[in-house]
Amino acid sequence: MAFNNTEIQPMSYFRLEEHSNVILAHVFVMIITWVFLLPAVVMLSIAQSWLRTPLQATFFSLNLFGVLLGVTYNRQTPNLYENEKHGLLGWVSTFLAAVWLACGLVLSYLRLKRRIQAEDPIYSPSSDVSQSPLLSDELAGSSFEYRDIGPSDEDMDAANSICKARDLSPRTKYSLRSSQSIKSLLVVTVAINDWLILLLGFSCVTTGAAVYGGMFQGHNIFTGLAHFIKGGIFVFCGLLTFGRWLGSFAKLGWAWNKKPHNKSTRLWLSSVPSAEFVECLLICLYGASNIWLEHLNNLGGDWSTADIQHVSITVKFFGGGLLGMLIESRIVPKVTTTPRPKSDRYELPMNPMPAIVIYLLGSIMGEHHQASTVIAMLHKRWGELFMGAAIARIATYCILYLKPPSDDSPQRPFTEIVTSLCLVSGGIVLMISNKDTGKMLEGSSIDAIIVFNIAVGTTAILMAWTAVCLAIKDAAKRRGSRVC
Repeated sequence: MAFNNTEIQPMSYFRLEEHSNVILAHVFVMIITWVFLLPAVVMLSIAQSWLRTPLQATFFSLNLFGVLLGVTYNRQTPNLYENEKHGLLGWVSTFLAAVWLACGLVLSYLRLKRRIQAEDPIYSPSSDVSQSPLLSDELAGSSFEYRDIGPSDEDMDAANSICKARDLSPRTKYSLRSSQSIKSLLVVTVAINDWLILLLGFSCVTTGAAVYGGMFQGHNIFTGLAHFIKGGIFVFCGLLTFGRWLGSFAKLGWAWNKKPHNKSTRLWLSSVPSAEFVECLLICLYGASNIWLEHLNNLGGDWSTADIQHVSITVKFFGGGLLGMLIESRIVPKVTTTPRPKSDRYELPMNPMPAIVIYLLGSIMGEHHQASTVIAMLHKRWGELFMGAAIARIATYCILYLKPPSDDSPQRPFTEIVTSLCLVSGGIVLMISNKDTGKMLEGSSIDAIIVFNIAVGTTAILMAWTAVCLAIKDAAKRRGSRVC
């Protein structure tokens, strides 16, 4: 049965004492698997390390063990949450993990097969073709990398020249080209799964917390979606910002560096927009898609003060994001009355709109109407965190304007650490600052300061693990041990 939105807390799995050891074991295994092990495996997958496949198998096995614990607990306890979607998301994520593992196994098989072909006499190179540096790469299966997604035009030309230069049977030529096509498809599939499985993992963890605590039942689901989606966006933006500070996405010019422009830069890399454009696009979509979400909690009823405030906030996000995208776009003419000097200062995008929008959002959160004192204080806290993130971003622009980068190597303005920490912790507090969670916190005598401290501590742990995972990826790349 669905519980009504009353002041009395409904029965939840959190308050259910029977078989609590089983559900706690399920929670522990899933957090270890999806929060800590999965990001490390994804980094190894991006680096194409030979450790990818065995760790994928470990991840999949631990996930199956956690699923078994969850199924066992469900069969031993009554259904206290009607129409929950955590279980469905869990099965979808398990299926995706199976596809991810299968692709890794097939890529490992192709690598082994190509090694055997390279040693087979029928594939022995002729005197002319053997001097080509691309030949060994083509037969060894390392002609392209994950970060390039697919084989380059030079690699495909090399493959065709191999077939023409050698006296190979039509069946052998077809086998070479088919193997290359299968490999390209598998690499693209793995690249998509690397990011998609992280998002699904986040969804599984958050929906699991909601079901375990008995929150967001009935029409309150829309309040939960609004806070979890918005907070989750800021959490991922903060972690992405920290990754940029550590040097990720330098090829796109997103690490506060000059975008590389050389012969080895692929066409699609040179056409990728700036990080500021992506941030503005996200802000614009954020505003356009969340205007009505929280009002659906009271669909058909009167618009409350909080509902109108939400609409005004989203209009600001839509307009600010749209203006930021136009500033970054190429359709806006950069006309000046005097010739502008060719300086490195003008090679980096310094768009203040994302910081301004986030600062204004944070500045009004202390006055955002709330029925609960705890929730009002939490809104004020994450508003202050977002203001801190915006101020730190403006400071980054000031630092880079005064001392612009001289090459395309990643820059590390220390202010972006502050930006990252404030965005991630602010996103976590935003997710918690909803009515259902507020009732649970007040019923457990937990105040806003406790929640704030836990959120900041959790943020520090997540950022530390992010740094470790990126270090693992870089170490794997330096070893040059790729799967295919």
